[in-house]
Amino acid sequence: MRIVAGGDAIFASRGLADRLDPELVDLMTKADATFANAEFCCPRVGTPPMPRKFPMGNHAWVLDELRSVGVNLLSTANNHSADFGPQGVLDTIAACEERGLAFAGTGRSLTEARAASFLDTRAGRVALVAASSTRSYEFLAGEAGLDVAARAGLNPLRWGQAYVLPEEQFAQLRAIDELLGTAAAHRETDRVEVRPDPGPDVFEFGSVFEGHVRIERGARPDVRYWCDAGDLASIVASVRDAARRAEVVLVSLHCHEGVEDGWYHDRSASFVEHAARACIDAGATAFLGHGPHMLRGVEFHRGRPIFYSLGSLLYEFEMGERLTPENYAGYGLGPDSRPSDLHRGRARDEEGTPTGFYGEARFSRGALAVLDIDDTGRAAGDHPGGEGPRVRVELVPTDLGLNRATPSRRGIPSRPAPEEAADGVAELARMSAAFGTRVDWDAERGVATLRPGTGAAGAAR
Repeated sequence: MRIVAGGDAIFASRGLADRLDPELVDLMTKADATFANAEFCCPRVGTPPMPRKFPMGNHAWVLDELRSVGVNLLSTANNHSADFGPQGVLDTIAACEERGLAFAGTGRSLTEARAASFLDTRAGRVALVAASSTRSYEFLAGEAGLDVAARAGLNPLRWGQAYVLPEEQFAQLRAIDELLGTAAAHRETDRVEVRPDPGPDVFEFGSVFEGHVRIERGARPDVRYWCDAGDLASIVASVRDAARRAEVVLVSLHCHEGVEDGWYHDRSASFVEHAARACIDAGATAFLGHGPHMLRGVEFHRGRPIFYSLGSLLYEFEMGERLTPENYAGYGLGPDSRPSDLHRGRARDEEGTPTGFYGEARFSRGALAVLDIDDTGRAAGDHPGGEGPRVRVELVPTDLGLNRATPSRRGIPSRPAPEEAADGVAELARMSAAFGTRVDWDAERGVATLRPGTGAAGAAR
């Protein structure tokens, strides 16, 4: 079985099958399954947006465009899933179901959002379990209760973090907390709300209910992460169930979060690494990360690939037009502004120099992961966490050309020039070295082969 996996799909234009590089279209359409993350929602006209800085509402016909280039397996769980609220989630679900499109990660309830989706192909059955760590608290689905309806939303992998400070800096910040009077206010809130005393080595700095941070005393400075044990257990249970019912199980996680509190750090936060390995242990064939709109490293765990970020499949920001007044206000623009006013401000500075996503090559670099899966060695009754199918992994570099002269070509993937492709693969090899992954570049084919190395994988951070 051949599976092709891309990253985030952000676009709002038609005719993809005629406009994409024919070699890439051929690769995606001939695969047994082709995966992408739909980083948008498809609200019907009349469904109101949430008051967010950059909601990503799209038209339902973009799903037809994805299908036209071979995408038949879709994650709908990400930090734009509920930009138009629970009703927008329901609208998107309806649009996918009307097209018979296999999707996972959102649902009419939490149970539905956590369930695997299945795609039956001539080569076998593929299961997809999808979740999001980004916006996991804000957009999570919910179950029905007594006189309470279920809430449409996404499958969450909630997480937390603490800023760990050595004794001297811990004492300094605690003294500032006392000086501001916020420490006393927190003690009063704890008393009224009947909150437990966290002890002498922990305190919360900032607003109790609106954005406080947890400060811990430690031997060395660190940003410590953890994920919600219940969420991870539910995701793992869905993976284990899917592995008993399908030959191949893919796990998708939308995860901007990186180490040191950075969305654009080249290594994922430690809770993401922990979750990825747990999913492989439960029977996943591959773990597909996406979110930061750039590539991150690749790890092999039990011989199966973990892509911490596949970057963007499509990154066509400038075509978006379903913009809200909050959209414009968030960038200092008035309600009478036009889409190009907003998009131009994100792409160029006052001198016309590319800036933001447009100012760095890493955001134009993407890749399609090609997974050739041999399941012939799997015996009936094998434990889902056992050896599992053998996976051969190749990576086809892509170039999104965010600074192309022609507006309609920006954010559309093509094969990069040989030198640029080699540079991108070298950068991927650097990021993957921490996990002991081997990356071999075939310049003649323009393809990288990835395999487990002989060294030990890097320790989680």
